[in-house]
Amino acid sequence: ALLKFALISGCPGAQVSAVDALVAAAATALILAALADALRDPDAPIRRTALRAVAALGASAATAPILAALADALRDPDFPIRETALGAVDALGGPSLTPAVFLALIDQLDDEILRLLNERSKHVIEIGKAKRRADAEANLHTPAREAEIIERLTAHNSGPFPNDAIRSVY
Repeated sequence: ALLKFALISGCPGAQVSAVDALVAAAATALILAALADALRDPDAPIRRTALRAVAALGASAATAPILAALADALRDPDFPIRETALGAVDALGGPSLTPAVFLALIDQLDDEILRLLNERSKHVIEIGKAKRRADAEANLHTPAREAEIIERLTAHNSGPFPNDAIRSVY
């Protein structure tokens, strides 16, 4: 109870000390229950501190309540929470993770893939504008460049994403 109070105290020094104590105390049922509660705290610094404790405890922290809270943390609107949650996922290791955690990881990856594709599209648009400025009659679509990109990406693809799917994206 004292450690839980320190986790939620709002005092950064007390929170760090609590995390250190939780890690030193090992993963008892009481400690893990306190961590699971802290992972759902409305205060972001407390959630971040609890995520660091989960990471420090590693696979021994892989209880159902912690894994459920970890899946939620991976979808948290606060980027530092999501980033810290990724560190906890790495520390727990694949065999400890639940389907919900993997789905949350996939959601994060999907969001990042979409962001990168949109960023790429913006650059493609700028290239088209630059070509038009240089030559109003310029061919904006260059099949040789497209083939070069696909060849490069498929040559570097180690799977399991299929090469045909790369072709459909590009």
